[in-house]
Amino acid sequence: MEVSIINKIHALQNEGNCLFKANLYSEAIAQYNQALELVGQYTESDKKVQILCNRALCYLRLKNIDNTIVDCTEALKIQPKCIKALYRRAKSYELINQIELACADITKAKLLNNKNSEIDQMYRKLISQKNTKEVLQNPTSKKRLYTPLRNCLNQATKSCAVALETV
Repeated sequence: MEVSIINKIHALQNEGNCLFKANLYSEAIAQYNQALELVGQYTESDKKVQILCNRALCYLRLKNIDNTIVDCTEALKIQPKCIKALYRRAKSYELINQIELACADITKAKLLNNKNSEIDQMYRKLISQKNTKEVLQNPTSKKRLYTPLRNCLNQATKSCAVALETV
C-alpha cells in the first residue's frame, strides 16, 4: 500500500474527527466516506472498523438510525468483538424500540468489557425495559400487577389530597 494513500486516509479521518468535535456531523460523514473509499483499496481492517464506527456515531447524532445500524453491522462483520459498534448498535435498536436486539448487543458488549460504566448503565436499563415489556405482555403478570398498582394509586391520591389541604 502506498504511503501517500495511507497518509490521505489518516488525514481524512482526522478531518472527520475535527468536524465531529465541532458538531458538524454531515461534514464529518463526508470525510469518513472519502476515507472509506480509499480504505476499500486498503487491507487494514482495523482502520475500516474505526472509520465505520466514527461514521456510525455521526449518523446516531443525526438520528439516522438505519445508517447507524448498517455501519455498526458492517464493522461487526469485520471485527465481531468491536465494543463501540455493539454499544452504538444497541443504542440505535433502543431508539427504535427493538429492545431484544438492543439487549443482545449490550450483553455482548458487557461480556467483553464489564468495567465500562456506560455499558453497565445501558445494560441495566435495557434489561429492565425488556423485563417490563415481558411482564406487560403476559396477561397473568398484568393481573398480578393490577392490585398493587391500584393500591399505590389510591395511596398517592390520599397523600395528594392531604397535601392539598395544607396549602
